[in-house]
Order: sequence, then C-alpha cells, then structure tokens
Amino acid sequence: MLQDHGQDTAARSSEVPVEQRRPPGGVPARGRRTVDRGWGAAWHWRSRMAEALTSERGDVPGWVLVTLMTAAVVAALWLIAEPQLSAMFEDAINSVGPDS
Repeated sequence: MLQDHGQDTAARSSEVPVEQRRPPGGVPARGRRTVDRGWGAAWHWRSRMAEALTSERGDVPGWVLVTLMTAAVVAALWLIAEPQLSAMFEDAINSVGPDS
C-alpha cells in the first residue's frame, strides 16, 4: 500500500501513473504485483507437493516394489546363468595373467 507522507494525494496521482509509483520501500507497484504472484506460485506448488507426499502414507511406495522386483529378476537370472557367468569370469581373469 502507498502511504501518504503529508503530500497531496490528488496531485501525486495525476502526475505519476499507478504503474510507476514507488512506495517508501522502493518497489514499483507493477513489480510488487509480480513478486506477489511469484510468492503465490511458490506457495501453491509447496502446498500441492505437501499434499501429494502426505496422501501416500500407509501405502507401499512404488519404488519399493520396483526394487524388490529388480532383485527377484537378478536372482532368477543368476540361478540360470551362474555356470556361464563363472566360466566367462575365469576366462577373463586367466587371459590377463602374467603367463598369457
């Protein structure tokens, strides 16, 4: 809000457009509205994120299921391919040795 510091408000209003008036803090009216919109958007985003995070309480999060399923797939592949993987590893190690 603009504060009147003993000046004639009518004369001041007619001389300077509303968009260019500066309150004692120094921020033009248009700039202040932009800042207010920015803070409003930030608070809106924060409240939406807080709501989304709190609405998931009590449920098993999706990342836990993905982690468990990935571990199950790795274990199943390891059971099937363990002999071939061990042979490949031993061949690779033997090919790097000093007698190769």
